[in-house]
Amino acid sequence: MFKQRQATFQLTFWQTQREIEATYGAVGLLAFDSFIILLKAFSAYIGRRCLSSCQVVCLGIFFVRRRDLWNYLRAGPPSQPPTSLRLFRDFLIFCVNFFGEPGVESAMASPDSHLNCKDSAIDISKGFPSGIFPRVSTHWRAELYLVDVERRLNCSPASWLNFLHSADPQAISAKASSAFKRWFHMDNPVDISLAMFRDMAEPA
Repeated sequence: MFKQRQATFQLTFWQTQREIEATYGAVGLLAFDSFIILLKAFSAYIGRRCLSSCQVVCLGIFFVRRRDLWNYLRAGPPSQPPTSLRLFRDFLIFCVNFFGEPGVESAMASPDSHLNCKDSAIDISKGFPSGIFPRVSTHWRAELYLVDVERRLNCSPASWLNFLHSADPQAISAKASSAFKRWFHMDNPVDISLAMFRDMAEPA
């Protein structure tokens, strides 16, 4: 089962790359690859016990696919490719809201502000709107699955592999909020990048 899940994850990652490249060309692909590097650095920065590299990449895949389709549905085919900094900025906002306390109004509004890990699970095998569905188990603090492969394996929901099994939602939301305020109060992308590089170079 591990090999099937691993293969499906790799295919989902590859498909996401291809979707970005097909929509935005080489510039979009470069932005996506740079975004993934930023995510992994962010995981190390906040501590992998809070959010591992695998977990943050899974969330990044979901976020990119959902963000791109949301923009498409609202405004038609996108004309400007995203930058890695903009993707990362919006990803932090998503984490603040999704992993924060439900019902608490946030100054960081987004189209997905109403979603929360306490009542919503993530399926990274689907894009908008099927990437969100009701929680499967109350045992976990947050849930993220590859539902397609679990169903192909005929696994009961209770035995699905939850990629967020060890995630700490409260810490993720707090650290994403702190990072957003620390880095993205600046307007100059160069200043933002330098600040991020300096901070992430320090051990967690």
